[in-house]
Amino acid sequence: MAANVSRSGSGEPYNVDNARSLTSLLDFSILLVFPYRLLSSDSSTLNVLSTLMLGLLIAWRVHHRGRDGLILGVVSLGVASALHEGLMPGAFGTLLPAALALAISHPDSTWLTM
Repeated sequence: MAANVSRSGSGEPYNVDNARSLTSLLDFSILLVFPYRLLSSDSSTLNVLSTLMLGLLIAWRVHHRGRDGLILGVVSLGVASALHEGLMPGAFGTLLPAALALAISHPDSTWLTM
């Protein structure tokens, strides 16, 4: 997911590939929420696709710097924080794609060697 976000041109968050990725995650997340709730032993959490969808939006913020990316990232991070107990790996799981997108876009950063 982070590699696909990093491949898109910086500054153009609204393109066909990004829209297709987001709608696919949203569709499957909604479609699979009922079977997941029926078959899961811990039915208080959402399926992992919800976490991945929020992670995709936050990764877009890291890659696409601008007002639109900032709004997407802040709103997604707010939703992830509000749903922390309901997300499978928690709100911190939504930050993983953003961290990987940041590492891919800045491979020569010194903070990666610490």
